[in-house]
Amino acid sequence: MIEAYEKAVELDPHSAGALVNLGTIYFNARDLARAERYYRQATEVDPSYALAHFDLANLFDERGDRPKASNTIWRRSKSLRVC
Repeated sequence: MIEAYEKAVELDPHSAGALVNLGTIYFNARDLARAERYYRQATEVDPSYALAHFDLANLFDERGDRPKASNTIWRRSKSLRVC
């Protein structure tokens, strides 16, 4: 599955959905550094994509950095799109 999402990102590096999905695969594999990289890319590609910010905040929370997790969500909450 990783290869499929890596190929999707290679074909369309502006696909925030593919970037988030790839980040989630790495998050579930406990490769948090790689997961963070893909979540951050997704937030750069589409700053209003709520799931990317939520997943990035969840990653920070998983690392025990709750202030950073809270800031990630609250900082962007007014301009996020849910769907």
